[in-house]
Parts: sequence; structure tokens; C-alpha cells
Amino acid sequence: MKFNWGWGIGIFYSLFVISMLAVVYMTTFYKPDMVSDDYYRDEQIFQEQIDKSINSRNLEVQPKIEKVDNYLVFIFPEILENSTGEISFFRPSDERMDFKVDINLNSEFKQLVNLENVASGKWKIKLNWKKDSTEYYLEKDVFL
Repeated sequence: MKFNWGWGIGIFYSLFVISMLAVVYMTTFYKPDMVSDDYYRDEQIFQEQIDKSINSRNLEVQPKIEKVDNYLVFIFPEILENSTGEISFFRPSDERMDFKVDINLNSEFKQLVNLENVASGKWKIKLNWKKDSTEYYLEKDVFL
């Protein structure tokens, strides 16, 4: 028996069918795990976060973040007087360094955060505050 192109095509199609059957068989054991079991609720929470971001974008004057000496200064507009909320410091490279600070504005509508014990590098600052019944959210990347 001589090996010719007819045998080659037959072997190729046979291997193709066997590999497809193997893939179908293996996929029957695959369990697609979701990131969250309750992703509908999580999507609602995310939508609330988007609404808060839109509220903060619609402000005439947005809060500013400045680095002055060894402090990070958060400057809020006057219309946000008596706001409550928190400032979250998120370190993408090491979650153990994350911390939160409550918003406590002084008479000049500023908040100072001491950076003495804060590692240098990239930080994601998340401002989450509420004024009356309106909630706001602002997120900025800062290099300290």
C-alpha cells in the first residue's frame, strides 16, 4: 500500500473530527465562573457610581487636589460647604497601603492630608461625598 494524497486528506479530516470531539467533550466539564454571583445587584451599584460621577462633572467648580510640601490639599468649592464623605487612597501595586480619611473641611473649604507615612508612587484618589441629598464621586490618579 502506497501513501498518497488521498490517504493524507483522509488522515487530516479524521484528526480534525477527533480533535473537535475532544474539544466538545472537554467543554462539558468547564464551569464559567462569574466575577460575582449577584452581578445584577453589582451592576446597579456601578450605575449609582456613574450617576455620582455625572453629578460631580456637572459642578461648576470641581474639587482640586494639590501637593504642597508634605501635604496633599483637597480644595472644595464653597457650594459644597457642610459636605460629608470620605477620601480613599488606593495603591494599585499594594492593597495593604490603602487607607481612608473622612472629609472634614476647614473654614477655607480645604482638607489637608499628611503624607509623612505615605509611600511615594502612583495612588488613585477616590473622593466620595454627599451634600444635602446629592451624592458625588471623583477619581484622580496622583503621583506622590
